[in-house]
Amino acid sequence: MNARTLITLLSGLLCACTSISSGLDAEVVSSMHYDRLRCEELVARRNSLAARHGEPELLKGGDKPGGRSAMLPPGLGTLLPDARSSDTKERRKALGEIEAMDRSIKRRDCTGAQ
Repeated sequence: MNARTLITLLSGLLCACTSISSGLDAEVVSSMHYDRLRCEELVARRNSLAARHGEPELLKGGDKPGGRSAMLPPGLGTLLPDARSSDTKERRKALGEIEAMDRSIKRRDCTGAQ
């Protein structure tokens, strides 16, 4: 590998593109944001999102929002650019929101609102 190729690869990794680690971290959503919503509204939003994107509990560990794939060695995620499609990023972000809503529903005992 010549120096020009190496410099090109390194600059591509160090440019302002998003790393896979920060992309995966963005999928994890705090459930505290949903505590301000009424139970009925929260359950309706959650069910609407789940109808479009599926249920997060059906996913395997590495496919869950924020989950690291077994193919991604520890420590390497900050160096690799996030090359996932925008649809994949959007779906995993939505699944993270559904999980956060589920935690808020459980904590507030909104089960009667379903």
